[in-house]
Amino acid sequence: MESADIIFNERNITFLLLFLLKGKASDPGLAFSFSFLHGIIPDMNRRTQIQSFLGIALLLIASACGAGDSYNANVVGISDGDTIKVLHKGKQVKIRLYGIDTPERRQAFGKKAKQFTSQKVFRKTVQIIPMDTDRYGRTVALVQLPDESVTLNEAIVRNGFAWVYRKYCTADFCPNWLEYERKARSVGRGLWKDPDPIPPWEYRRR
Repeated sequence: MESADIIFNERNITFLLLFLLKGKASDPGLAFSFSFLHGIIPDMNRRTQIQSFLGIALLLIASACGAGDSYNANVVGISDGDTIKVLHKGKQVKIRLYGIDTPERRQAFGKKAKQFTSQKVFRKTVQIIPMDTDRYGRTVALVQLPDESVTLNEAIVRNGFAWVYRKYCTADFCPNWLEYERKARSVGRGLWKDPDPIPPWEYRRR
């Protein structure tokens, strides 16, 4: 039964990918996602294949149905751990990472979170997948890392430099991020070395 379920899910997710890509072949973001997926799937085990299909499908759904089409852009600035600046169509665009909240600059690990984000994306080309626009007019987005199968958002959580922003992280993959946060906390990774870290949304209210 488990094997049959995997085949069924894989087939349906493949149809979903093809449906979303139909008529969007000129979109560089979607083309990147599909070509990357096609290249790495054969080398994965069955469970990881399904997880990857689901992850990329969610990114494509966000691109097709979110605040706007995905696009590739060069990262030209790092404001803090969860906010970057990219150059798009000749203009700087501020991107707030979807679903996560890193420590504020004056908090413990605020600088380290910024350094981690900088190491991952500064002066690199990334895929911006808009999810929303916040009250400050910033694009709230998933940021796909170059040559990696995860987003910057997820990588920051996995490495212990952010909380999942429970108030705003409502996508289907957010429960997975909460599990990554729990694992980072359990091994004392990143900010979780602090025995009693203060969530940034609480710090900002002080």
